[in-house]
This record gives sequence, C-alpha cells and structure tokens, in this order.
Amino acid sequence: MPSLITLTTTTTKENAKKLESVVIKSALSACIQKIEVASVYVWGDKVENANEIKLIFKTSKTEIENLIALIKANHEYENPEIIYTKVKVSKKYKKWYKDSIEALKRANIL
Repeated sequence: MPSLITLTTTTTKENAKKLESVVIKSALSACIQKIEVASVYVWGDKVENANEIKLIFKTSKTEIENLIALIKANHEYENPEIIYTKVKVSKKYKKWYKDSIEALKRANIL
C-alpha cells in the first residue's frame, strides 16, 4: 500500500473537488494531488485544446477497481481518462498511507 498511481483529468474545479471528496470519503486514497495542465487531444474528428485539472490518486491494488468505478460514476466526461501504473514507495510512506486509510475508515465519514 499504496502501490498504484492513478491519473484522471477534468475541466472544472467543481468536478475536481467532487472527485476528491468522494474518493477521500470512500477511503480509496489518502492523498490526491491536482495540477493545472494544458491538453491537446483528438475528440471525434477535431484536434482540441483545453485547460484541464489533472488529479493524481495514490491507491492500492486491492482498491483500484473501486476507484475506477467511483471516478466513472462521478466524472463529467463521457469517456474520462483513467490511467494507472504500479509504483514503489518507501516503507515510511507505506505506513503513513495505511495508517491514514485506517483513520479515514474509523472517522465514520464513509
């Protein structure tokens, strides 16, 4: 724990806050980072340019499917970017993450 980094993007601060809130309240990530990015992508038959907010979730292998489902259910995009990759973390960070997820669950915010 955590062993995965999961990425998604959204265009509105409101949707970013919604995603952050439901993920934290569901204890699927103890840390979410957000970065404003400029994206260029193909949608249909057009090249699009958009200012987006990239959300970076730290999660565990056991929770990835739940995180993906939650992102899809709460995302404003028809086809949201959801990319995840395995990462290595320090023992100290792993302990912090595990303790933080347990604290979220004990706090009854779920």
